[in-house]
Amino acid sequence: MISFLSLLFLELLAVATITVSFSNGSTYVGCIQSEREALLRFKHDLNDSFNRLSSWDGVHGDCCKWDAVVCSNFTGHVLELHLGNPFSDYSSRAEIQAYLRSVLRGKISSSLLDLKHLVYLDLSYNDFKGVQIPRFLGSMRNLRIIDLSKNKFSGEIPMEVTNLHALISLNLSHNSFFGKIPESIGDMRDLETIDFSANLLSGKIPQSITSLTYLNHLNLSNNKLTGEIPLGTQLQSLDASSFNGNELCGFPLKNCTVATYPTPRNENGTQHEVDWFYVSMGLGFVVGFWSFIGPLLINRSFSSYLSFAFSSSSPLKDVEVSPIVLSENC
Repeated sequence: MISFLSLLFLELLAVATITVSFSNGSTYVGCIQSEREALLRFKHDLNDSFNRLSSWDGVHGDCCKWDAVVCSNFTGHVLELHLGNPFSDYSSRAEIQAYLRSVLRGKISSSLLDLKHLVYLDLSYNDFKGVQIPRFLGSMRNLRIIDLSKNKFSGEIPMEVTNLHALISLNLSHNSFFGKIPESIGDMRDLETIDFSANLLSGKIPQSITSLTYLNHLNLSNNKLTGEIPLGTQLQSLDASSFNGNELCGFPLKNCTVATYPTPRNENGTQHEVDWFYVSMGLGFVVGFWSFIGPLLINRSFSSYLSFAFSSSSPLKDVEVSPIVLSENC
């Protein structure tokens, strides 16, 4: 959920007109030529079977009039790309078919780097199956909102994404991302919304996430995260549903307990059982062995001592041993 101030910020950016009329009423400002070319290269790397981007062509030279493109009416720079699937809400069979026909496929072109004033990027509900998030997105420092949800992206979340310190909303949910959440996510201090739900993320939640003091919405549910939820005012104020579907513990989930180790199992999955017959047999052998050998060792040592004590080289050889006489009174 994006805050009211953030929405207001976007509304101010998304002014509807793409032209600017000066005082003489005859001057027209369209999009920047370099940005128009960047959008055409971006389209070239996409598979648009439904022709959603049919307006993106050389005939309509003003890219600020193209579908899904929002420009500044003051400068002509491209500010927003609304390329989410328009049929994302579907229930009937016809709507599902329309959704499948309208998905964008292909790859994300690095030509986006030429859109230096872009603040909003929405590619949700498309089909970039097997494609990884390009690392160059981390260089688009003016981005404020990214929505790449439900796209079948895979791979790890690139560390470079955490360089987007101006970002207020990051939605990567319902993809196939694996690996750990980047530890440096705590550097994105302006983040208000994070949604990483329904992926394959593993490991612990980074402690640095507690540094996100503006965070008011977090969804990490249905991953493979483990360990204790970091202590932090923001995280403990969230609902338990933000963490469900993982192997996590700590508030707002159940308390963490001392780890218990399962009984070893055989190859067929059954637990190993102690065979007390063989245990008792081993103990009996040890006791019997020392019962027989022990006295022999003791007697041999005592005999050796006597032989030494009364040998010619022993200092005890001249000791006179007096017999012990028991008196009758004893």
